[in-house]
Amino acid sequence: MNGDSVNTEDPSVIYDELRETVSIISKFLRIDTSTLSVLTGFRTVSTNGKPLIKKVSSNAVLLTGYKFGFALAPYLAREGIKLLGA
Repeated sequence: MNGDSVNTEDPSVIYDELRETVSIISKFLRIDTSTLSVLTGFRTVSTNGKPLIKKVSSNAVLLTGYKFGFALAPYLAREGIKLLGA
C-alpha cells in the first residue's frame, strides 16, 4: 500500500490521507481493515528520481529509490528476476 497521495515536504503523518487510502484499497481488495496497522518512516529516493535496480550479489538484487514503488512494483519485480537470471 502506498500513501504518497499528497506531495509534501512535511514529515508528519497525515492520518486523514492514510484512512482514505486504506478505505479505497479495502473496497477493491475486499479486505478487513480493522486488523491493519499503519507504520511510517522515511523512504530512500534516488537523486535522479529513477528507480535503482542493481544486482548486489549472486543471489540478491536491490530494487528501490522510486517514490511511487507500489505502482511500479510489477515492473521492478520483473527486472529483478531478469537480473537474477531466473
